[in-house]
Amino acid sequence: MLIMNKIQQGLSILREEGIKQFIQKTTSFVYCHSIRDYLPMIGYHKKNEVETYPVRLLDPFLASNKATDSPNAEGGIVSAHEKFTEPGDLVNIVGGGNGVTAVRAAQIVGDSGKVTVYEGGKESIDELQKIIKINNVEDKIYLKHAIVGKERDVYGGDSTFAKIISPEDLPECDVLELDCEGSEIDILGEMNILPRIIIVELHPYNFSEEPYAVETMLSKCGYEIVYRVGHDGKDICKKDFYTLLEHSNNKKEFGQKSITHNRGRNVSKSGAQWPVVMVARHCPELSQTSCE
Repeated sequence: MLIMNKIQQGLSILREEGIKQFIQKTTSFVYCHSIRDYLPMIGYHKKNEVETYPVRLLDPFLASNKATDSPNAEGGIVSAHEKFTEPGDLVNIVGGGNGVTAVRAAQIVGDSGKVTVYEGGKESIDELQKIIKINNVEDKIYLKHAIVGKERDVYGGDSTFAKIISPEDLPECDVLELDCEGSEIDILGEMNILPRIIIVELHPYNFSEEPYAVETMLSKCGYEIVYRVGHDGKDICKKDFYTLLEHSNNKKEFGQKSITHNRGRNVSKSGAQWPVVMVARHCPELSQTSCE
């Protein structure tokens, strides 16, 4: 079955992208699945200055995707941490993903701070452990193989043995980062903590509420929106933010154009990409009676 899938992918590349791309991608595939792991390492692939996986000797020629850095990876959340997270902060991250935001947060909070990461996918946990070690922040990051709230869309591998944690049991923190594929709506509605800063990557295509529900909930809890940014870290005005938010509410379009083909993200005139990121700061004087 796997061989047939690869053959079909190859034929699709040949048909849609031409013989040159077919040869390049076939050569790269063969290289990556044969001699690559036995070649000497010449550095690390960097995502937003975070070192991730090794770059091997022939990668620049035969696997350029593994040798080219990604300076804007998770740029929205990273820029939020750079603006609002402070040395000594306690940071909770729900949805560890590729580890970029966790490492950057750990570098900011320093020796007097701590970052706790909740990640449901076993493969992501394994990768996170490697990346944390590569970047020398093992003493600042605590990994938990766990899902907070409902399991909505865990894509980082097997979640069978992940612990289920109620949002009510999230520990106190100064900064809460939510990048959890739609579970943000459940977590915000049930948690008991009131962090100084909440960073949310919004995924309205994965919850039934209207796309502005998260902002409404935060407002009721006494939070003021202080920063809006695209997925890649490009600042956007309020109007463009809502345009992108509405666009990402289309689950079919998001799945087909963004995840599968990496197209259709740039719908803002500024070039900002979705899913969008929003930062809220707690202002007790704005609090209403209930956060529900």
